[in-house]
Amino acid sequence: MAAGFPKKVDTSPEPAQFYRELGRQDMSFEQALAELVDNSISAHANNVDIFLSPDDTGTIIDVQVSDDGHGIPEDQIEKRIMRMGGIGSNPGWMNEHGFGLKNSLSCLTGGERYFRILTQDQRAAVQSRVYIVEGPLDKSPLEVDLLKRANMDRWDGERKHLRPGTGTIVLARTTIRYVNTTLPVKPGRPYESLIDTAASGVSHIEAILEHLGVFYRKWLDDDHRMFLRYQLEDGKVIHEADVVSKEIPFNGNPNNELIDVVVNGATYKVNYKSGTLNEATRNRNRFKIYYQGNLQTQGVDVVFRKRVILPHQLTELFGLARHNSMNNFVGELVLNDAKFRTLNNKTGLDKHDPATVALVEEMGHHEPPHSAGAIVYGEAQLRRKIKSQLEATAYGSSAQENAPLWTRVGVEVDIIHTIGKDDFLYEIKNRPAEPLDVYQLVMYWDASVKDGTRPKLGRLVSPELASKPVERLIAYWNGRTDADGRHYNLEFIDVASLLAGSPRTRSRMKR
Repeated sequence: MAAGFPKKVDTSPEPAQFYRELGRQDMSFEQALAELVDNSISAHANNVDIFLSPDDTGTIIDVQVSDDGHGIPEDQIEKRIMRMGGIGSNPGWMNEHGFGLKNSLSCLTGGERYFRILTQDQRAAVQSRVYIVEGPLDKSPLEVDLLKRANMDRWDGERKHLRPGTGTIVLARTTIRYVNTTLPVKPGRPYESLIDTAASGVSHIEAILEHLGVFYRKWLDDDHRMFLRYQLEDGKVIHEADVVSKEIPFNGNPNNELIDVVVNGATYKVNYKSGTLNEATRNRNRFKIYYQGNLQTQGVDVVFRKRVILPHQLTELFGLARHNSMNNFVGELVLNDAKFRTLNNKTGLDKHDPATVALVEEMGHHEPPHSAGAIVYGEAQLRRKIKSQLEATAYGSSAQENAPLWTRVGVEVDIIHTIGKDDFLYEIKNRPAEPLDVYQLVMYWDASVKDGTRPKLGRLVSPELASKPVERLIAYWNGRTDADGRHYNLEFIDVASLLAGSPRTRSRMKR
């Protein structure tokens, strides 16, 4: 062995680059703010106070989250909470990963603007001590110090609504540009202040109140309150509002189910509530972002331990494509077991976790209600359903998904269904069929003939009945011959009829 080996490899991050890059992750402003609120809830706070304060130009905004939780012990500040992956010795129940505070501060400050943390540990021998940590993050290593008596106004003066003698205050300096991520901004028309409504008719303050009311509706009650205070560029008047719990505006009584999710032999319970949107209740409760009865807001809210982490889930849970027929579908899926894991910034569930995989598989058996038309599945789920149906209705047959044809060219047909010696080709769409889809089916037919196996039938499948152009094109090709000199045999079939086992082939046109 050569002299000097083995050598140790330094895996600690380079602070300046690391925290600036961490600030470029896909977290919108309300998600970064929620990470700070989650920390307060995990610290058993009864009250959380959020204060937004812009500078004279309105381009820089101080975001401050204060609570009356149990505070952070000195040794935890020094050794744990500011380290990536560092979790306090008494973690709360919001599924901490040791990334939330650092994720939030990096996104809010870009890793290079000012932040500070003030905390008073209720368990400390000397409870009068207030500890302070100041940034920016890219100037690591940081220091923890005692807040000087001359600066106690930073502590006592910012604790409105909160119990005295304990808690934490986190302040981070961000930009109006980052706050703009809490609302959709039309190109060339950014929001210029906290109360600017731009083109949407919704201000940042209204949006933040709605986001927080939805996120924390399971936590907010008579004993747990949240306040949003803000001031404008003149700095003269501080406005404030209570964050109000924003329940889903269901139409009547929603359907309630207790669902079993089995993971490695263990069973975990999840609560699934589903129904339709009541627009009158929606308007009365002043929703302007959520539950709008459109493609973007149809679906199920995923609640993890009293916090909505994923609103409007549809494709992700059911494998369904969004479709106007389900605009009024709303629901709530409540996960309380720690077996389910979130991403380290709590913007979603870990899709690779066995519990999430089992959950999604189970939810596929609980299809949502729909107001009109066929449910529109994602193409992958639709293929699986059709494959299962074909094999069930033709005993002893086999169906292969994404079956390769014309191997040297490398094309795949959605399904080949083999009954005895006969092959049936399926080109499947989860949208209305188009003339180009007929040509795609013809290509698969030609590829099969090239491989030496002439199909019995080629079927184009779609959720809606065939249009006249599709019908005419199928009739045209059925009047032509393939490379074997025999006529093509193509037809159209709608999804509902196929899954029901009673095919309607209205568009199978005679040549």
